[in-house]
Amino acid sequence: MVFEEVILPDFVIADLYRNTLIESLNETAVNIAASKEIQTEKIRFLGDNKKNITIVVNDEKAVFIEEDKLQLLTNLLAACKLNNADVAIVNISNTNYKYKQIKTELQPTNLLLFGVNTKTFELPLVFEEYKLKSFDNCQILIATDLNFLIGTTNEVKMQKSKLWLCLKQMFAV
Repeated sequence: MVFEEVILPDFVIADLYRNTLIESLNETAVNIAASKEIQTEKIRFLGDNKKNITIVVNDEKAVFIEEDKLQLLTNLLAACKLNNADVAIVNISNTNYKYKQIKTELQPTNLLLFGVNTKTFELPLVFEEYKLKSFDNCQILIATDLNFLIGTTNEVKMQKSKLWLCLKQMFAV
């Protein structure tokens, strides 16, 4: 490989020259590189999104979703005659993904939010948990964090029951 053929991304070049003699130019380069990175960062998701169903989680411990939560979602999807290939599972925990970007890139017809703060997610309307709503050509369901749906207590069973009633309606099961 010839050194002249190596092409570095903007943010790497800006980082390499962070401490140059021309401070204002360097700050501008870093700001430009950072804004390009945010604007062009494609949404990373688990699944194939074949049926434009987006599931948004807020899981700080995983890149996408922890295994026990994935198993719960897989079981719920199977009960709705769906599978992981039909959906896009997006973890917003350590990202800047907002509603508008997800709507634009993934084009969900169904959007399920588990443990997501709708204000920081920038969902333009206020929705109640377990109330299926239509907005922006999309059915939206807000549910509790998946952590609260794992287990066998009466509270967990009640939360799962509320979720299941909404999922049956959303996917006509």
